[in-house]
Amino acid sequence: MGDDLSNGLSESLSDGLFVIRGAVRRSEYRIENLVEWRLVKMVKRLLKVFLVASLLLGLGVCGLFASTGLAATQPVVLVIRTGPEADGLRVVAKEFTKETGIPVQINELGRQGYEYTITTQLVAGTDAFDVAFYPGWLIGEVVQAGALEPLNSFIAKSDPKKFDRDDLLVVYGLGDKIYALPTDVSVHFLYYRKDLIPDPPDTWDEYFEVAKKFTRSLNPKSPTAFGAGFSAHAGEEGPKIFSSVMWSMGGWIFDEKGNVGIDSPGAIAAGEYYVKLAKAGVISPDILSWSYPNVLDAMRAGTIAMAGPFWNAAYAEILNSDSPYRNSFAVTLVPGVKQKDGSILRTPFWHGWTLVMNAQSRRKQLAWEFLSYATGKHGGAIYARSGGGTPARRSVLGNPDLQKIRPEFALVLKTLDIARCEPVMPFYSSYSDAMNVAISQMLTGKAAPKDALREAGAKIRELLKKSGK
Repeated sequence: MGDDLSNGLSESLSDGLFVIRGAVRRSEYRIENLVEWRLVKMVKRLLKVFLVASLLLGLGVCGLFASTGLAATQPVVLVIRTGPEADGLRVVAKEFTKETGIPVQINELGRQGYEYTITTQLVAGTDAFDVAFYPGWLIGEVVQAGALEPLNSFIAKSDPKKFDRDDLLVVYGLGDKIYALPTDVSVHFLYYRKDLIPDPPDTWDEYFEVAKKFTRSLNPKSPTAFGAGFSAHAGEEGPKIFSSVMWSMGGWIFDEKGNVGIDSPGAIAAGEYYVKLAKAGVISPDILSWSYPNVLDAMRAGTIAMAGPFWNAAYAEILNSDSPYRNSFAVTLVPGVKQKDGSILRTPFWHGWTLVMNAQSRRKQLAWEFLSYATGKHGGAIYARSGGGTPARRSVLGNPDLQKIRPEFALVLKTLDIARCEPVMPFYSSYSDAMNVAISQMLTGKAAPKDALREAGAKIRELLKKSGK
């Protein structure tokens, strides 16, 4: 499962293990958030002074760990982006502290630009946090900088009954070293208003026809303003959403031989499909400003009849909201392209979010205790019940009791059987920039899909050449 990765960097998910292997080269990093990092570090130092003063005054944490036998200590600091994942990990952290006596401090950052902020801080050598919620597709960029602590020795000493590595859907590493364990697996679903659409579309052509029916400018009787919506905002999401359409139409990013497919006929067909949606008016004219929160808000407000491709995480958020439409949305596999034999080629996108240990952490054993708990079976089940995320463990996703609470879990497993992921690349940020420019040019009409994607393809070929792939 998943794209072929350059130099054979991927193994199949079918055996329960997906290890990224091979050499990477250091890529460029954005330094725009160094001021924020310095402020965080200053606050951290002030916190240390406060804790020492509290202890001297008898107001601190003396005796806090009496029941566990642990010496008094500073909390394990976890940094995470705001959203359902943070909400879920707060519940996990609370249970972890209750069971172990080890406190956890959670620092939330905004979703927009989160991965660049954390990458910058890790590469700069910050010690302001011990564990970070980090995107699996960027692991290669920070490992080469020596910013992450290898987890092999911690895993080797762990009780397999408490930490079952084989049950994990994916681990991330380089060579024979593991650097990240997943908390979440994210996949694309198709969301649709079941009160309006009894039979969801199976193909992209059907998707377009349904979208027209529920676009008010085309059908004044439509209860929704637009037939469809998805994330096209320049940043993390745009290229990933595009991939779910592009792959099903025969396009690809690049393969192990370095053949770039961003400007292949299939990719161009996907670009033309985007333009078709925009010109018909079935998506919002400001679709380029739509990211995850915008699509979610449009669903909650009843503005759109379908959302897709869109992230599985939104399902729990909708169900737990106070939207009058919270029970009106259903989920199914993303549409695809009908083949000559009558089958439908669907290629939904998937990726993983992980927990990594900061190489500069001063509490590595305690950090491991939390990291392994949060990504373990028990912690994963707590995380699932909180509604915060989608644990990357087969036992959790396949648990019938948990599926009653999180009905989308069965669809997540079904999606993973046909899903693909992006190839691992040490120049991911530059690749993403090139794709975002192309998507913007296509949707604004500044360039035809063929020209926009050829320009993006040329940039990616140059990136591959410079990386030595």
